[in-house]
Amino acid sequence: MAGTHAFGGRHRIGVVLSVLWLVAVSAYASYDYFGASPGDNTVFVVWFDTERRVYADDQWRKQRIAICNETCGSKKTDLNCLICQYETANLEANLEKRLYWPGYASIAAGSIILFWLVVYLSAWVIRWIGRGFQSKGT
Repeated sequence: MAGTHAFGGRHRIGVVLSVLWLVAVSAYASYDYFGASPGDNTVFVVWFDTERRVYADDQWRKQRIAICNETCGSKKTDLNCLICQYETANLEANLEKRLYWPGYASIAAGSIILFWLVVYLSAWVIRWIGRGFQSKGT
């Protein structure tokens, strides 16, 4: 067929492995997403505080607790302190789970690109070494 380029066997194996890798990373990302505990950020999952419009991490949690402790001081029975303690105990109430796309893309697509670069570079090096062993004249 003129003008068409068919994949060879090695290219087809590479494409199949790439698709299998995407399926495996997607399956692990969904496992990580549905199993994530509130406030625990992972490569694939981040938590977003909808009230304050910021991403929630360990620093965010410590800051919320520190603000509550500063507000209360030694008056632990004050109504504002009780409200603050209740809100601090229920920090997860305003958290929304989100898929972290940069983490997913870097692992899914980035590793596939790296894989193809390594394969092509290895093939080039092997051919280059092979050309060095060929006889120069006949």
